[in-house]
Amino acid sequence: SNRFNISRYEFDIIRHMSSWATCGFEKSVETEHASISDEQKQLDDTGPEWFFNVQEKEMIGKQCKMLLNYGRVLYLRDHGYNASLIRYATDDITIENVLLLAYLHKA
Repeated sequence: SNRFNISRYEFDIIRHMSSWATCGFEKSVETEHASISDEQKQLDDTGPEWFFNVQEKEMIGKQCKMLLNYGRVLYLRDHGYNASLIRYATDDITIENVLLLAYLHKA
């Protein structure tokens, strides 16, 4: 079931934007701009990647990751598991720092 009424298209956008949390925009912006043709830049300027600055993209990416992880927890709970998200390290150590812990609930 789709309890949040999210379309496949919207899910794909959220999934794509979740990568913004970890892709290192600051390092790649100059290289990316140098390697894209002017025509492609004009086409891409209408997309979400060009609308937000680096800090906004990283914040949006983290929020999308949290949303996807929460959806995973709900899915597992709906299927009989105890599930939770556990942050096991700080962002300065690693930005991939959330563990999804799940085990089958015994009746």
